[in-house]
Amino acid sequence: LRELLPRRLPMGHVKARVVPVVTVSERDKVQQHVYAESLFTRMRWVLDSDPVLEQLMDDESSSHAFRGFIQVHGDVSELDFWLEARKLSHLSAGSREARMRAICEKYLGVKPEQAKAMTTAEIDERTADIRATLVTELIP
Repeated sequence: LRELLPRRLPMGHVKARVVPVVTVSERDKVQQHVYAESLFTRMRWVLDSDPVLEQLMDDESSSHAFRGFIQVHGDVSELDFWLEARKLSHLSAGSREARMRAICEKYLGVKPEQAKAMTTAEIDERTADIRATLVTELIP
């Protein structure tokens, strides 16, 4: 099979292509850079949202800027709910149940008797829904 394959390809029909020199203004370079950076940030935000949101909220200045953005474009109570729910994993079982009820009452408008009936899985599901909203609908 190797013997049947040509060792050289005929290049007589290929013409050399002259590429014109293009100059790009500084303003256009900056716009291209900002666009590329914005696109990269959005892609990273959507594809890797959990750690990015965690990092964003762990840094004080980023957290403050994101909260300001949410105040303008969304519902800050969703962010507050997500932050409070994220702290549940660090609490003991007894403290977690009481804090979970308080979070449900405060942020979800659930009555105390309804909050007692909610399971950890339901709270986790609501937390995931809110995180998804923060990530997909409020991309800065």
